[in-house]
Amino acid sequence: MELVFPDRYSLAAIDAGAYLALAEADRPAIAADFFNDAFWFDQMACSSPRLVVWCGGENDVAAASSLFWPGLEGELERRAYVAQPAVSVRRLGFSCEVATDRPLSEHVHGRYFTRLVVPSLDGFSREHCGGGLFFESAVGSLEQLVPFITRRDQTISYFGFARRQLEDLAGMLMARGVERIVPIGQALKFGRFWDGHDMLMSFGRYIHIITPSARKR
Repeated sequence: MELVFPDRYSLAAIDAGAYLALAEADRPAIAADFFNDAFWFDQMACSSPRLVVWCGGENDVAAASSLFWPGLEGELERRAYVAQPAVSVRRLGFSCEVATDRPLSEHVHGRYFTRLVVPSLDGFSREHCGGGLFFESAVGSLEQLVPFITRRDQTISYFGFARRQLEDLAGMLMARGVERIVPIGQALKFGRFWDGHDMLMSFGRYIHIITPSARKR
């Protein structure tokens, strides 16, 4: 049995209000979890988030974003993270190219990562260079992500949503895309179910036995 895993795209969805409601002492844990999802393989894992989507009102989104990214930068400093020069150059070149042909409301090139804020997900291109480049956008609610999702999308890592909200999202997605919805920090966690496949069922071997039915008299 052979399974083929195509090129995939993944994103993170964060409830802005829930993030703001966190105690200041609890926010570094989210940064650490996000680091684990995005930076271990320079964002090249199929399940690593390349787009961060905030859900909530405009003021909450702005406030949450202003806390989240400095927190992530602090986590990178704490870990003494160093990107390879080639990765940094590729990220810079790609971000400048994007800035010339896509509408951006903000372009922030930092020491550890680059953040490109897109005003809308309409017509969003999934082309990406990896290496610490994050697109960022916002929607009013989680269900507004549905029209954006395509068959190429694999994992949504999330924070701040109740299970019922996630189940409702999965029901609305149906065959559009997304095979995994996991908490931030578990995007790279491999398990029995991956990319829409049940690994145990896919690689198992079964022997089917049929016994004769009792004769009718």
